[in-house]
Amino acid sequence: MEKVNVYIITYGPHRIPLEKECIEKALESAKNCTNYDVQIYVCDNNSPPEFIDWAKELTKTEPKLAVYNHPENIGKARIVNLVHGQV
Repeated sequence: MEKVNVYIITYGPHRIPLEKECIEKALESAKNCTNYDVQIYVCDNNSPPEFIDWAKELTKTEPKLAVYNHPENIGKARIVNLVHGQV
């Protein structure tokens, strides 16, 4: 089965509800996908600890999810390239 990586970039307290919804919908889609092996990577640019805790807690029950947190905002392209280089 062909593998597909999905990168979700997160940052900042003002977008947390939207980011959580996006991650939950992506996980649901990944579970329903039968043609590809979908892995979802949350690429975080220094979001508040409560968001990181929530996302990391999800990884305990969601094998298709991985969370990478960077201690500062390094931008969308750099965080995705950094995570992609680690997977």
